[in-house]
Amino acid sequence: MSKQKDHKMKKLLLAGVAVIGLSFGAMAADNVASIDQVGSNNVNTQTQTGTFGSATASQNGARNQNSQTQAGNRATATTSQNGNDHYASSNQNGRGVVTQTQGGNRNRATVTQTNTLGGFAIPGTGNTATQTQGGEDHRADIVQTGFSNTATQNQSGSRNDAGINQSGGFINSGNTATQTQSGTDNYVRVAQSGSDNTSTQTQSGNNNQAFGTQSGSSQTLQQTQGGSNNYATSNQQNSTGSRVMQSQQGVGGTVIAYQGAATASIIEQTQTGSTSYNRAESTQSNGTLLRAYITQTNGYDNRAFTDQQGRNNLATVSQNGSGNRSTTTQR
Repeated sequence: MSKQKDHKMKKLLLAGVAVIGLSFGAMAADNVASIDQVGSNNVNTQTQTGTFGSATASQNGARNQNSQTQAGNRATATTSQNGNDHYASSNQNGRGVVTQTQGGNRNRATVTQTNTLGGFAIPGTGNTATQTQGGEDHRADIVQTGFSNTATQNQSGSRNDAGINQSGGFINSGNTATQTQSGTDNYVRVAQSGSDNTSTQTQSGNNNQAFGTQSGSSQTLQQTQGGSNNYATSNQQNSTGSRVMQSQQGVGGTVIAYQGAATASIIEQTQTGSTSYNRAESTQSNGTLLRAYITQTNGYDNRAFTDQQGRNNLATVSQNGSGNRSTTTQR
């Protein structure tokens, strides 16, 4: 072989090695991890860096732990636990999807979805987190920053706690939070900041509590409870063009709604069914073109309170039954 041909062959070999290196570099971004554990006292930790990561963990037993950390865009983390005393935590930096399912007692699930660039926090976009728990004494938390994020929590049983915190920008945050609980003595809370956010809280059973806080314009908060001795409260600040809808069916329920620095905002409170000993309070301050509607039907000894401060406001109270009382203040 001549020196010229040998030189060309070396060039081809070097080029081939470079192509193979690039191929492996591209494949490294598509991470896949899957762990299946059966038994007790198991610990599972998965950490991925890059894009298009996928982590799946399934545990069947007692006192298991799972932690999944992912950095990059379009990452997916799925956790399924069946047993007692479980703990699941997932942390995503970038745009991703998290699904956590737990069955058993005293489980806890936590999801945090954020985005950083150069060590500084920036809003994430289009993240999705779903948590499902069945049993007792559960706690579920979701924290999301940025725009167009979706958080969903489903809990069944007693003494459960579900919380969602979504923080966005000043314009068109567009985050969505949905929380559903069935059982007794449950607690649900949501906090949203930004604008154009939507929150829905639904509880069925007795002695449940729902709390909703929103800051910004064009917010929507809906709270629905069925059962007895339930409590729902909402707080909207700087709520231009916002709306609160609270609905209870049962006995001994309380709904409280507040809108501050509001313009063209609405509060709707409805207590229906065999409603007795219920209480509805609506307060709107420092605003104009405000609307407050309270409806209590088919009951007795119900209480309705409306307080509006500002101009061009409207308050309407409708009560059907005996021994009911209503107080409206406009100033």
